[in-house]
Parts: sequence; C-alpha cells; structure tokens
Amino acid sequence: MFRLFILKIRGHSMSPKICNGDYVISCKWPSMKVTRGMIVIVDHPRFGKIIKRVKQRNNVGALLLTGENSQSTSTEQLGWVHKKEVYGRVILHLKRKQITHSSPS
Repeated sequence: MFRLFILKIRGHSMSPKICNGDYVISCKWPSMKVTRGMIVIVDHPRFGKIIKRVKQRNNVGALLLTGENSQSTSTEQLGWVHKKEVYGRVILHLKRKQITHSSPS
C-alpha cells in the first residue's frame, strides 16, 4: 500500500539541511528500496519518530542512521534499525521560510 505523509520537523538533528519548523513530504510503497544516503523517517524503538540519513545498510536490511548536525543523537546510540521501522522516504523538503499563508478571499 502506498502511503504519503506531511510532517513538520521538530528539532535540530538534520540542520542546517532540514531545520526545526521545516516540513517534509514522506512516502512509502511496498517495493521501496532504502539505500545509503536517503533521508528517511523512522519509527525508532527508543526515540520514536525521527528523521535521519541512511549511513549504511547490511545484507539483512538493517540500517545505520546519522544526523546532519554534530549535536544529533549518534549513530552508536541509535544502533541498527530494521528496514520495517522505516516510516517513509523524504521526497520533498519545504523550508519554513518558503511557506506562505494566504487567507481565502
């Protein structure tokens, strides 16, 4: 089943690339391949929903994740995460400064 989500980012683990208050559009589909370098939303067993970059993938589908910011939770703290924990792949990033609100006429 194809899933599409709009998520507002809270936190600084991916800054300066993706900042607190930015939005991402994430999707997941049955045949989706998760590869090194992808930015993904993961439902981590210890940290809940997090956004990270895939650093490494092993041959059984487990992933090592990393943040962009040096203050991010470390790869060692995150540990290996199974690909079934991937909530979706980020396909679009909207900076909060790019988003404008308009009121109906």
